[in-house]
Amino acid sequence: MPVKDITIRYSSRDLTEQELQFVFEAQRAVMQAGGALGLYDDLTFLIAHRGDPNDMLGLIAWRRDDQGDAWIQLAYTRPEFRARGVFRALVDVVVVQNPDRRIGLGTQRLNLPMISAAERVGFRQNVVYLWRQPLMN
Repeated sequence: MPVKDITIRYSSRDLTEQELQFVFEAQRAVMQAGGALGLYDDLTFLIAHRGDPNDMLGLIAWRRDDQGDAWIQLAYTRPEFRARGVFRALVDVVVVQNPDRRIGLGTQRLNLPMISAAERVGFRQNVVYLWRQPLMN
């Protein structure tokens, strides 16, 4: 069943202590799944929560590269909220903020749950990366 009343908090530098702990939780989960991630100084964090800002459901950390394309560097949804619209809500915000740009999501080839979730929200695989093309008017 979809999660209702998802609120997305946007932050570039002012993460709260609870949000920072949530980022660490996400990093640990990605590393345990065999993933690798690069964290950059210019990341923008989108954190999904329900009502209470400390009740965090998922997050995306993204940045723009030198060509202006958006790259999702870290994507995580707590296991109990997967397949309930949290990842889609987060990706939708990235799409709105980058309407004329490609959005890249790099993941390990064997991270099938991430690949499946990304494909469900419009990403398509190429040899190395998953891409979402810009919205056409």
